[in-house]
Amino acid sequence: MSLKSPKNQKAHASFFLPAAKHKSGTVNLDLPQGVADPGKYLIHITLIPDQGERLDAHMGFVAGGGQPASSTNILLFVFLGFAALYILYLSHAGFKAAVDKHLGFKKSA
Repeated sequence: MSLKSPKNQKAHASFFLPAAKHKSGTVNLDLPQGVADPGKYLIHITLIPDQGERLDAHMGFVAGGGQPASSTNILLFVFLGFAALYILYLSHAGFKAAVDKHLGFKKSA
């Protein structure tokens, strides 16, 4: 299996997966660095059955067009984390005492 780059219409293997049997029909591609350039790609698959002739198939897909991580989501997770710590502070006397001691709060009479 190989991928063709979006700018180069010739068979340019930017990724190659060696031949293997896939009984489920599903192949997971692990590309830690992602694709070189976002755009339209063409995947070339050669199916070789145990008996009979081989079949070459091509399938187009778009890669690298997803949304980047939003800073709003990160801020939401930070806020929820602080809210959880505050609830723990209010509901657990031992945790409250440890936080108060660490922050240097004096116990009032």
